[in-house]
Amino acid sequence: MAHDAGMEVSDVVESGPGLAFIAYPEAVAMMPLPQLWSFLFFFMLFILGLDTQFVGIESIITAVVDEAGLTKYKHTITFIYCILAFLLGIPFVMEGGVYLMTLLDWYSSGVTPLFIGVFESYVICWVYGIDRFVKDIESMVGYMPWRPLQFCWKFITPNITLLILVLSFVFYSPAVYGDYKFPLWSEVFGWFTGIAPVFVILAFCVYVTSEQRGTNVWERIVMASRPADDWGPAKDGDRVFAGYSPLDSLFIQDVSIINRKEYIAVFEDTKL
Repeated sequence: MAHDAGMEVSDVVESGPGLAFIAYPEAVAMMPLPQLWSFLFFFMLFILGLDTQFVGIESIITAVVDEAGLTKYKHTITFIYCILAFLLGIPFVMEGGVYLMTLLDWYSSGVTPLFIGVFESYVICWVYGIDRFVKDIESMVGYMPWRPLQFCWKFITPNITLLILVLSFVFYSPAVYGDYKFPLWSEVFGWFTGIAPVFVILAFCVYVTSEQRGTNVWERIVMASRPADDWGPAKDGDRVFAGYSPLDSLFIQDVSIINRKEYIAVFEDTKL
């Protein structure tokens, strides 16, 4: 496309919605069998968007339903959530929707996932512990994850994610859409949308820490970082063989003599 127009690639193709809905379709139209490739390209976009919606909806609905104990109302809650998401999405298809989408995409889909990813990586692998995490996976799938994969989880992924987050701040540039530069108030709004999810996480951490017992802040942080007593599989049989103590103190009466020895060994190891 740049060669036919006699222009530089940077002048022909720009990041953003125009890349997927203008530049790529035009490039596909120049290929052999353009109808086939156009269908495959937009079908891929449809599947990608659908899969993204599955992840976003299930993560929220599952958290709400499980935490509030509303399993029997899951279909109703999902329907209400979809209606609200549809209403919130209407401004994005209006005349100025592309500017709103660019603003949210610039700030919310860049820094926020990286920030959350850094916290998740360090908390799971260093606070909760990679050994405990691997043991939980083994109890669910029946085998231990590959050693090099564990090394990546513990060292490579957290540090690379942290590096990318730092570089995103170092090379930060204000949001733009083509030749349009957003005013200052819109940048403040964009940063607010990006920081709000992170602020909620930090606020919840402060709340949980303040509810713990301890003589100083560090002891409260240590207590807040420990797994809950009921953490682990829901069934006592699965808990025992996964290395957790059963929730029912009389569960040992329901196991065989052979399994009882295994249970005592696992239980003593769990207490230590």
